[in-house]
Amino acid sequence: MSSEKNVRFVFDRRHTATADRTAALEYVVPMGTGRRRFLPSGFRLYAGEWDGTQVVGRPDAKKLNRLIDAARQRANKQIVSAINLGGKLTDADVDRIFGVDRIDRRRPELFFPWAREQNENRNVGRATKVRLALALDKLEKSRLVRTFDDLTPARMKRFDDWLRRENPARKDVTLRNCYHKPIQWLCGCAVAEELIDKNPYTVFRPRPGHTQPRNPLTAAELDLLRAAPLTGYLAKARDLFIFGAYTGLAYSDTQLVDESDVVERGGVRYIDTRRRKTGTRFLTPLLAPAAEVMARYGGRPPVLSNQRANTYLRQVARRVGIDKPLTTHVARHTFATTVALAHGVPIESLSRMLGHTNIRTTQIYARVLAQTVADDGARLAAQIQ
Repeated sequence: MSSEKNVRFVFDRRHTATADRTAALEYVVPMGTGRRRFLPSGFRLYAGEWDGTQVVGRPDAKKLNRLIDAARQRANKQIVSAINLGGKLTDADVDRIFGVDRIDRRRPELFFPWAREQNENRNVGRATKVRLALALDKLEKSRLVRTFDDLTPARMKRFDDWLRRENPARKDVTLRNCYHKPIQWLCGCAVAEELIDKNPYTVFRPRPGHTQPRNPLTAAELDLLRAAPLTGYLAKARDLFIFGAYTGLAYSDTQLVDESDVVERGGVRYIDTRRRKTGTRFLTPLLAPAAEVMARYGGRPPVLSNQRANTYLRQVARRVGIDKPLTTHVARHTFATTVALAHGVPIESLSRMLGHTNIRTTQIYARVLAQTVADDGARLAAQIQ
């Protein structure tokens, strides 16, 4: 057989593989006149597990390479037979050799069992999985989607209309973040696995709406919170808030960080790790108030569920006399505005400290700071006549 007809493999043709998400290893079949066909091999690998010719970097690499090589030899042998019999390789030959019809029948037609399996295997926090599960429950309840063929822009628009009819009080931002964004992620996974051709959300764009204005603590309120004589779980929740307010870590990251993530550079200690939500690496200084909290709890921040922490923080706010919503996420906003920007940290550096993937996200905090300055200036002008 001519070498130009030899089957080879290509991995991650759509560039979707990551350390947590697999992509297909595909056959590449030359059809002549420069045309090629790509066909699924049934093997899926993570990023970095294919060096261009074989599987690497995993315990079962030898076994997989034997299976892959055997599959390639079988395909080549059948191609030789097809060419000898018909004089050339046709699409019908390729369909028969690679079982295209059988592969199509193995496609998971029902969307929801596949979607829930994706959610279960996702390497994210429990809250993210719960949010996606709730979005799937709503989509299933709407009876607008059953199979992958139902994942169309028109169906997503009808789902949006159904959500608004079910609860007219829901805001645009809630619909987008709580329901559409999780399902959009699933549709992206379906595209990556070639279960659908196009993500319906590239056409249907849910209205983004407006988030509630961020209300970080002032420096005086931070001092008041730190000095409050609290005990038990109230003290634990307060300390978790203080740690977040002086590091900028999101709640999920505060529950993972410990002394092994602390490095020293130029006499300054930093937390150097990756965000659980996005995998983005960040580097933030370990300021004295946050270091005190870590020392108090044996080299790590206090461990407390987000729900319980926020419940206790509401009690803390009432007891201390802070008339603002107090949550673990407000701590992150407080770091960005009151601790960092107010002390002259450039927005580019703040973006790195917060582990943002897009500096436009960080710029939101600059607008919050500008509004805070304007409000303080107005109060000052009213007092001084």
